[in-house]
Amino acid sequence: MLDAEALFQEMDQRNQGWVSHGTFKRWVHQNCHFTLSDNDMLVLQPLLDDARDGQITKDEFVTCFAAPAEPEELDHEAAEREHNKAMEEQKAQDAKKKEEEAKKAKQAEQAKKAEPAKPAEQAKPTAPATTDAKKPSGK
Repeated sequence: MLDAEALFQEMDQRNQGWVSHGTFKRWVHQNCHFTLSDNDMLVLQPLLDDARDGQITKDEFVTCFAAPAEPEELDHEAAEREHNKAMEEQKAQDAKKKEEEAKKAKQAEQAKKAEPAKPAEQAKPTAPATTDAKKPSGK
């Protein structure tokens, strides 16, 4: 496990309670054999230097690098019970929804049966043949 406080104390050789970005970069280079560029520090600054004052305080460093105090133990049985309960609730909701849809469909069918039958469309009268046509004269 990473001991962030011990690492910070190792970096803070002057016991000031803070280290500069340069001191941090040198420590990383000497101990991790990795060179941090100024651009790298710009990316890390929001994580390491909340105040953005060029000083990485012990609290800032520990907050950034310390492991959580104690990881929570997973209660698999409780998680399974919660999952099963959620699944049962979902099934109940689905069944209720299906029941409501069936009820609406039945009501719509009953309403359709209760409607009076529409009479067939009456035949439209056709135009009578015209008798006004001139007859050819038979002379």
